[in-house]
Parts: sequence; structure tokens; C-alpha cells
Amino acid sequence: MPSPPADADGGRRRRFDRSDRLRSRQQFDRVFASGRKVVTRHVVARLRPLLPGERTRVGLSVGRKVGDAPARNRVKRCLRAAWREVRHDLPAPMEVVLIARPRSAPRTTAEALDSLRRVVARAGEDPGGSRDTRDRRGPRRGRSPR
Repeated sequence: MPSPPADADGGRRRRFDRSDRLRSRQQFDRVFASGRKVVTRHVVARLRPLLPGERTRVGLSVGRKVGDAPARNRVKRCLRAAWREVRHDLPAPMEVVLIARPRSAPRTTAEALDSLRRVVARAGEDPGGSRDTRDRRGPRRGRSPR
């Protein structure tokens, strides 16, 4: 059997295999029940730490408010591409659920990559701290202040 094709850098292709994904409702519920929330401009991420040696896995949630089927598929494709770039930068193995925000879902891989880099940067912060994990980019438009 031939070996898999190589990237330009000579390594194996970055894949998004079945074992790298959260697939069942129970897996998603477990992350929501005990995971930490990180909010960025384009995505809301739920992070659940795993034991060392376990495999980091991701689940995607792109709701119908994001757009029609082609728009949702484009957002998922962008999130998967960005995830392949940043998943090895996580400080420890985690289960991650990425939820596209309806009014500002990432439309390009660059937007998704920017958001996921922010998520990864916050993944190493102390989860018990009192620090707010929201991405502060000024006042919230169109909504009353909290």
C-alpha cells in the first residue's frame, strides 16, 4: 500500500479523521457540562481538559441561523481548515466544541484562524480564575448594555 501524499513541508497531510471528532450527543453534552467557555468574535468554544496521553478532539456546531446549507458548509469547512492549523498548539489534550456565532460566523479561513488562535491562547489560562474570557472589542452594537 502506498504511503499518504506529503505536504509542501514534507510532512503528512493534515487530516480530520473520525477519531479526531466529537460525534455523539453524549460527547457534546459532556463537554458542555464540564467544559470552560471561551468567547471570541466569530466562535464560542467550549473546552474540556483530558488526561495526558488522550487524543484532542473537536466538534463543530453551525446552526441554521448562520445561513442556508451552502453557507453553513462553507463555515464548517473554514473552521476545519483553521482547526488543522492550531490543534497542535493547545497546551494539553482537550475536547473542544466550536460553535459558530450566528451574526458573525467566520466566512473565510483567515477569520476562523484568527478566532481559533485566540481560543488556543486562552486555553492555557487558569480556568478557576476570575478573569472574563470574552473577546472585548468595544461596545456591543444593537443590544442594551448588561
